Amino acid sequence: GLSNSSRTRRTNRNEGEMMKYTEAMKRIEDIVSELESGGLSLNETLKMFEEGSDLLKRCREEIEQAEKKIDDLRLSDEEDA
Repeated sequence: GLSNSSRTRRTNRNEGEMMKYTEAMKRIEDIVSELESGGLSLNETLKMFEEGSDLLKRCREEIEQAEKKIDDLRLSDEEDA
C-alpha cells in the first residue's frame, strides 16, 4: 500500500488543485458580474472575456482529469473484486 507520506502528498496536491479550481470559478463569477454591470470599455470587456474563457477552459480540463481519475479508480476496484 501507500505509505503515509505518499498519501499526504497526494491529498495536499489534490487539495491544491481543488483550491485552484475554486479560485478560478470565483474569478469567473467576478468577471461575469463585472461584464453584466457594464460601464467597461470595449478593450476592457474583451480582456475580461478572454480571461474568463481561459479560466473556463482550465476548469473544464481539470474536471476531465478528475473524471478520468474516477474512471481509473472504478476500473481498479472492478479488477480487485
